[in-house]
Amino acid sequence: MQVRVTSVVSLAHGQARKFGFERGGEVCEGFVLRSGQDLVAYHNRCPHLGVDLDMGEGRFYSALTDRIICSSHGALFVPSSGFCDAGPCAGDGLERFELELDGVDAVITIADVDPDPRW
Repeated sequence: MQVRVTSVVSLAHGQARKFGFERGGEVCEGFVLRSGQDLVAYHNRCPHLGVDLDMGEGRFYSALTDRIICSSHGALFVPSSGFCDAGPCAGDGLERFELELDGVDAVITIADVDPDPRW
C-alpha cells in the first residue's frame, strides 16, 4: 500500500509529520522525519512496548541526543536507520518504510503484513 504525505520537503531538521494507514484491519500511524538532508519514514510504534513513540504529542526527535526518542521510556533510535542504541529495546529497531519524493510530497510504501506481529 502507498500513502501520500503532503509538503514534507519543507520540514526542518528534527521536524516530523504523522500519517495514518490501515494494516490487517487495524488503524496505525507512521511519521516522516527530517534528519539533516534526508527524509525517513517509520511506523510510530516502540518495539519494546508497542506504544506510540510520541505518546500523541507529535514530537519524535531529541536534539540533545540527536536521536528519535520513545516518550514512554526513553529508548533512543538512530534517525538514519531506526536502530535502538540505548534503552530497554537496545539492539532492536523501528519498522522503516520506503519513502520516495514526488515534488514536495512523500510517497510512503507500507508492507501489507506487519514484519513484527508481536503487537
